[in-house]
This record gives sequence, C-alpha cells and structure tokens, in this order.
Amino acid sequence: MNPLKFIRELWRASPEDAIVVADPGTGAIYASSFFKAKVPGRHFIFNYGLGGLGYAIPASVGAYLASNSLILTLTGDGSFGFSVGELETVKRMKTNSVIFVFNNSSYGWIRAEMKVSGKEIRGTDFSSVDYVKIAEGFG
Repeated sequence: MNPLKFIRELWRASPEDAIVVADPGTGAIYASSFFKAKVPGRHFIFNYGLGGLGYAIPASVGAYLASNSLILTLTGDGSFGFSVGELETVKRMKTNSVIFVFNNSSYGWIRAEMKVSGKEIRGTDFSSVDYVKIAEGFG
C-alpha cells in the first residue's frame, strides 16, 4: 500500500485522542509529515535520536499506561526485529495498541545510504518473514 494513502486512511479512521508512536524510518517519515493531530497535546511520539530502532513497541506500552488512549504503533520490519519480544508485554498489559509493520524486506535507510554513497550493498536485505504468524504466536 502506498504509505501516503495509508497515513491518510489511518488519520481518517483514528479517534481524536489516538496517539501515534513511530520508529525511525518509513513509519515516522510519512506520519510526522502527514498525520495531523486532531486535538492539542502530545499525540505523536517518535525517537530520531541516534536511530533508535525498536523504540515504538515498548514506547507504545508507556504511552498507553500514561494515557489509556488508543495507541497506533508504526514500526518497520527492521525495527520490529529489535523489539518483537515486547509483543508479550503488549498482550500481558492489555494495551489498546494496534501495531502496523512497514515491510520493505530490508534495512531500507541503511541500504539507501549505501547506494547513494557508492558502497557495496550487503547485509541489509531480509529473508521472508511471516509477521502474521509471529503476531499469532504472541496471541
């Protein structure tokens, strides 16, 4: 799905008090540019500091505990790999969180940087992962 269309539809479907928590990468790029807060306050949380891959899922737990709102969690497939174990926490804490995985089968930003800088592209592509089965495994 086109990321711009996804963010537009997510915005349309989300309640006013929803909080978006995004990992660095595709989710944060499009959401920070095109997901507009519907009410004042802190409704968009992301961490670009030092490329904090894996930030969104654990941060979504904290955002839920602080707000009791619907949490829209945007993560990339690379970031997801860093914090997949936190799905157990999401389930155990019964957070009101919907997790979206942007899947481009790679560390896309790292791959793009290698390409732009003329470096050999290696170590950035992932094998096929069944994210539905992972989610089912955590309940």
